[in-house]
Order: sequence, then structure tokens, then C-alpha cells
Amino acid sequence: MLLFPQNLLESLDFKEVLLQLAAHCSTLEAKAKSLELLPIESEREILKELLYADLACQLFQKEQPIPSTAFELDSKALSLLRITNACLDSHQFQSISALCTTFEHLHKYLGSQAPFAPALFEIVENDPPLPQIVRAIDKVMDNKGEVRSSASPELARIRADLNRKRIASDRLFYKIQQRLASKGLLGDINETVYENRRVLAVQAAYKGSVNGIFHGSSGKQTLYYLEPGECIGINNEVSMLIDDERKEIRRILTQLTAHIAQYRFQLERFRVLLIELDFIRAKGLLAYKNNYTLPKINQEGKMDLIRAFNPVLALHNKEKKKKTVPFDLLITQESRLLVISGPNAGGKSVTLKTIGLISCMLQSGLCVPADPKSSLCFYTHILGDIGDSQSIENELSTYSSRLEKMQGFLRYSSPKALILIDEFGSGSDPDLGSALAEEVLERLHESGVQGVITTHYNRIKALASQLDGTINGSMTFNQKNFLPEYQLQTGVPGSSYTFEVARRVGLPEELIRAAKARLSKNKVRLDGLLTGIQQEKQRLKDKRIALETELRELKERKIQQEETILKLEEKLRRQSEMNETSSRQLMWGKRFGGLVEEWKKAKSKKLKQNVIDRMTALIMEQSGVSKKMDDQESAKAKKREEAQLQKLLAIPIVVGDEVKLVGTRQFGKVISIKNQKYQVQFGNLMTTIDREKIMKK
Repeated sequence: MLLFPQNLLESLDFKEVLLQLAAHCSTLEAKAKSLELLPIESEREILKELLYADLACQLFQKEQPIPSTAFELDSKALSLLRITNACLDSHQFQSISALCTTFEHLHKYLGSQAPFAPALFEIVENDPPLPQIVRAIDKVMDNKGEVRSSASPELARIRADLNRKRIASDRLFYKIQQRLASKGLLGDINETVYENRRVLAVQAAYKGSVNGIFHGSSGKQTLYYLEPGECIGINNEVSMLIDDERKEIRRILTQLTAHIAQYRFQLERFRVLLIELDFIRAKGLLAYKNNYTLPKINQEGKMDLIRAFNPVLALHNKEKKKKTVPFDLLITQESRLLVISGPNAGGKSVTLKTIGLISCMLQSGLCVPADPKSSLCFYTHILGDIGDSQSIENELSTYSSRLEKMQGFLRYSSPKALILIDEFGSGSDPDLGSALAEEVLERLHESGVQGVITTHYNRIKALASQLDGTINGSMTFNQKNFLPEYQLQTGVPGSSYTFEVARRVGLPEELIRAAKARLSKNKVRLDGLLTGIQQEKQRLKDKRIALETELRELKERKIQQEETILKLEEKLRRQSEMNETSSRQLMWGKRFGGLVEEWKKAKSKKLKQNVIDRMTALIMEQSGVSKKMDDQESAKAKKREEAQLQKLLAIPIVVGDEVKLVGTRQFGKVISIKNQKYQVQFGNLMTTIDREKIMKK
């Protein structure tokens, strides 16, 4: 994906979003990955990352979030596993154990969520946990990182001998200490440890009276540190046992290191996967905490933003306890260029930056600050001129910089590109600058590029109203208090409200009248016309909203009435059928009853047989009539079902709708529509199907 110019992401405040994302990461590696995130080129990769982010967000919404992926792995641990006869220390073993435990916990969690989020489980599905590593480490080390005596018989023997020797050494040392203390030969501090040897603190005056090895003296040489001669032998035995213990521990840990080294590739894989899951978790948490959503993705080159807002502005406003006003925007192939005008500080630039920022977030695999009913597409290029690019170092003026960007825009513009230009045509003489801007706008229009442009120039607004596929828009302005409302409306250009704002800030009326006198009458009239158009549009908008509300209520009432009529018709039909059935049964009953009476009155066998034959004929006749009526009822029911099906099939279906396969209980989601063919996702199966085979859910 091409971003032009190179500092476009900086101009859009994309780094601020990445800082928020990094703040939700638990690992340093995931934080670094967040801060280096850029828009992705591959659409397939974007869709995968968006799916991960959305699923992670939904898990937070279900209050079943991905558990913490925090783990602390010693940076040298995995590297040492590649070295023959290497020996990890206790901290490194503990960090590997924590890595395996964390991964096993996450693997189990993702497995439990597989029916809801199979895509997340697929990340770890082919990498089973390694509980044997945790067991092997636990067998050797305790939770404090100390090697257990049970780690080997030899270590158990050494420590048993060492414990006995230390007890004997202590007993002998205390005996000598008590004897010398009773003679007054020791200082105030009877004993200490000097260079890992237990020594007596003998007063300098009596150093010759004590048999032992000299190990040093105090700062003022008032005390001499002597190891009693009687203890030297047993202390040497203790020292040798300590050395034996150290060697045995190293042997055990070297052996354990060699055992774990067999799994070094899996451990490295665990590390990579935990970083990836930490990153995905952060994306989900960012979306959950800030009400970001996954919009619908379309292939028609359409940007339909509903209740979109700038995430950076929202964060700053939240700190100041201010409200962030969302906006709606629709860009299609039929209206692909939007020229926004209106007063300064009215929200034009913020709207422009929001559009660019949302597009970059989406193509970086992040959920976006907009309603989930929004529909967005992917772009191959995002081009932008936002902010002042004057460079003292390069002696490049603001306008020269803008012209250089215009050259790049003309070079890179295409139907798959998005262009965003702030204050189009400004920076030079208004007449000359707007004339050049008009020419550039026409060339951009010819390229088929989509985008949004802000301007104050009336000539640009006028040209926008003439070009097919280009529409004017404006930021609403409250006519009563002359304050911006930060709402985007399309269809008409906006006034800059220069004189109205001037009055509001308190400039003298005389000065304003004098300024107006300097303008041509046509300019004043045009600005007044624009102001009037906006007022009229606002009035019409209010009226339209009222009419839409009334129409919606009428439609709801109509639906309720139709449902009531249908219920009454169905009830009447059933009652009519019941009455008809009762009448028919009554008629057959009377005829059959008459034959029974005739049979009773018949005197001869022949007459009785004649009545029986007529009864049989009557039963056959009734059976035939009943079958005929059942067939007619089945035909009517089938026609009613077909009519109902046709009604359901007539309901329009758009991308993103939930649909049902006709004649089954299989439900899916419409992914795309092309040439009357519908691409539908049924579970893990993607298929292309005709319209008449699906109905809206």
C-alpha cells in the first residue's frame, strides 16, 4: 500500500492510536510490534487481522476475555539451549516453566472458545502444550528456584552428609566459643563470618592465647578474626561437601538443560505465539474500551461512515469531559469526491483527518471508531495534504510544498486511491491559486480517485457543483449563537461566516461595514446566498426529520393493521372451514341416518340388502368427496406457501445481511454481490448462489 507523502501517518495522528494500542500490551515485544504497525498491502491479511481484532473484542463484550498473555522469558535462555553442554540457571528454568504454563493456559482457553472463535483457536491448534517440561523442571526445582534434594540420590547423600558435618562443626565451634568467652578472650561480638569461614572475634591482646588460623582483623585492629584450630578439619570437610554439592547441582541442571533443549523450536514457537496473542488481545481491548467496531467490507469502492468519530480527539475530549460529535459520510462511485466548505474551526480538518485515520486503522487490521453498520472498502493508495509542510531547512514554502504534493497526487491518483486535501488552493493569491486548484480538481476528477477536499474558495465550490461524481458539503453552523456544530451535511456548499464570526468576537460594526464595502457586490451576495442556502437546508432537514418520524409511525401502524387483518382473515378462513365441515358432516349424517331407519323398517332380506348396498354407495361417495376436498385444500395451502415465499424473496438483500437457504434451516451471511450472484458464507463454507435460492433471515 502506498502512502503519500511519507509523513502522512504523522499528519493523521496515527502514532497516537498506536500508543493507545501499545498501552494495552503486556509484553515488550507486542508493544514494539504495536508501535511499528503500518497499513497492510494484502487484502487477505487485512481481513484476517480484522477478524482477530473483532473476535477478541467480542470476547471482552461476553466477559470472557483472552487471559493475560504476560510472560517474562530470560532473553538468553532460548539461545543457551542451542549450545552443547550449556547450563541454564534457576531463573532461566523458571522463566521457561512460566512460558509453558502460560501457553498451556491460553491453549486450553482458546480450545474452550473454539465454537465461537475458531479463527483464534487455529492460531495455536497445531502447537500442543508441553506439560512435560513443567513437570521436569518441577521435579528438579522448587517454587523458590532451589534444586530439590530429591533431584538425584547423590545430591541427597551429599546434603545429608553436609547437614551432619555442619551440626558437628556448630557444636564444636560453640563449645570453643563458650570456653574462650568465659576466659574473657573474645570481643563484644563473639563471632562473625569472614570470607565464608566462621571465625571467632578475639581481642588483640589475647591473639597469641588462641590456637587457630588468622583470617583478618577489624579496622582499628582491636579484634583479630581466628578460625579455631580444632574446627579446621571438619570445616574443610564441610567446604569439600559444599563443592561436591555445587558440582552435582551443575550436573543435574546441565542434564535438565539438555533434556529441554530437545524442545527449543517449540519453545521459540510458544514465545512467538504468545506475543501474537498479546497483540491480538490488545487490539480487542482497544476496540472494547473505546467502542471501536468492525464495519462491513465492500468491493464496490464505497465509504459509508455512520456515527464516525476521531479517536485521538475523543481521547482528549474525554480528559476534558467534553463531548465528541460523530458524523456520517457517504462516498460512492457516483459521488466519489466531496468538497467541504464552511467556517474556520467548524470541524472540516478534523473530519478530513478522521476519514484518513479510519482508513489507515482499518487497513492496519484495527477496528474503527464508527457504527458497525458502516461499510468501507480497501484502497491501494492513500494520498493526503494535511497541515503546514513548510521546511526552513529545504527553503521550501508552504505553497511550493503543496504544489509538489499536487504533482504526486496527479501521478498516483486512480479509482482505487483515496485522496485527502486540506485547504485546497490556499497559500497563494486567491484568484491565481483557486484557478490552478480548479485545473487540478478536474484532473483528479478524471482519474476516478475518491476523496475529500476542504476549501474556502467559491470557485472550487462552483466547480464541484458542475462535475459529475463531485458534490459539495459543509459543516453546520448555529445561526443563533454563531457557534460551529461540527456536523457534516452534503448537497450544498457552506459559507465561511466571516462577518458573522467577526460580530460574535466583538469587532466594531463600523469596521465590518467598511470591510463589506471593499468587496464586490457579487461576492457579498454569493456569501449571503450560501448562508441562506444553509439556513434553508437546515429548515428542510428539520422538516424532513419530522416527516420521516411521522412516516415511520404510519408504516409501523400500517404493518400492525396488516398483521391484524391477516390474523382476522386466517381466523375467518378457519371458522368458514369449520362451518363447512360441520354442515357437510350434518348432511352426510342425515342421509346415513335415513338409510338406517329404512333398514330397520325393511321386512324382507332383499329390502335390507338393498339398503345396505345404498349405504355402501353413500360411504364410497363420501370418501371420494372428502379426498377431492383434501386435494383442493392441499393445493390452496401450497399456493399460500408459494405466495408467502415470493413475498420473502421480494425483500431486498444487501451485503452483510443474514440469509437462509430456501427449503433448509441453513443460515449464512452475504459477503458480496456481483452480477446478480450472491457470495454467501455458510459457517466455514463460502459459496456463490442465485438470488431465488436465499431469503432474508
